[in-house]
Amino acid sequence: MAIALPSDDGRWDDVADVLRDRITAAGYAVDLRVAGDDIPTQVRQLEQLLAAAPVAVIVAPVDATSLTSVLDRVPDETEVVSLGTLIRDTAAIDRLVAFDSAIEGFLQATALLQGLGIVDSAGLAVPDAPAGPFRIELFAGSVDDARTEPSFAGALSVLQPYVDSGTLMIGSGEASLGEATTLRGNAATAESRLTRLLRDSYAESSDRAWPDAVLAPSDAIARGVIDALIAAGAAPGETFPVVTGRGAELRAVAALLDGRQYSTQLEDPRLLAEEAAERVIAALGSGPPGVTDPTAGPPGVSVENGARLLPASLLQPQTVRAGDIDDLLVGSGYWTRAQVDDAITEFGVQPGGTPTPEPSATP
Repeated sequence: MAIALPSDDGRWDDVADVLRDRITAAGYAVDLRVAGDDIPTQVRQLEQLLAAAPVAVIVAPVDATSLTSVLDRVPDETEVVSLGTLIRDTAAIDRLVAFDSAIEGFLQATALLQGLGIVDSAGLAVPDAPAGPFRIELFAGSVDDARTEPSFAGALSVLQPYVDSGTLMIGSGEASLGEATTLRGNAATAESRLTRLLRDSYAESSDRAWPDAVLAPSDAIARGVIDALIAAGAAPGETFPVVTGRGAELRAVAALLDGRQYSTQLEDPRLLAEEAAERVIAALGSGPPGVTDPTAGPPGVSVENGARLLPASLLQPQTVRAGDIDDLLVGSGYWTRAQVDDAITEFGVQPGGTPTPEPSATP
């Protein structure tokens, strides 16, 4: 069985370990290649893997559009799973295994409302909640990220009714996906945009010179947002604007604990690996799948990749706040207690409310 992964960082190492353990335990040999986040390398590795005529292929793409021509040559009887990101424009893909992008946005927007005290921990309206209006700003991921559009739509499905009722108002007026996108999900780009929004839309405010909450779709974008807010005078702590995120990065963990970030999301890639292995083993155990009609949608959850409808296993992320760190992050083994403690020291806020210097690299 062939496995092509994008990177050999710690999280993809975890994915490789789970896939290798589950698949070899089912009696299949594994040929695993890692591309080092380089598109030509992954294309070449996939060509080499396919030359050996594997019974199944699990691919986590470096780029969602670069593998089409290679995969179009895969025999119909070979099971192909797209892992983490949907590979586009090829009918060779038999299943997507990923986290649900629309749910990501839905949960981030719900967390934003919870941070403002509008809804409770179950997402239900809080009796006698503050009427607002609360000023918010919207950020989205990169325009070339397949998750960006469904995540933003999922968030707006939660927020729009509150905007329409006047409980929320978008301070800058920049409410469209095109206005909210952040190229490459870059922290500095997010910081630059929010700095501009604060200057143009909040500088003359008689209340305070920043929004009450910011929808940030990732921890990297959240870092840029937080840096802009602190530069504008917002102090980490209970009165800091509500900022969401995704990724459960160690920097975000420290930010949760000192009040710079309200929430992040845990998307444990080990769960993706377990699901992908189970699906592939089940498909092989049921005999050759045969030729699938690309115009017919499969039962259950389906996604469109530009060439066909295919079944999808979409996992739900978990919202993480400061009080959830021990249970969701340490308890699951995603981070150790020592790593969390080190993150507090390295990435936390020093006495007096000044952030520690930005480290040169993430541990």
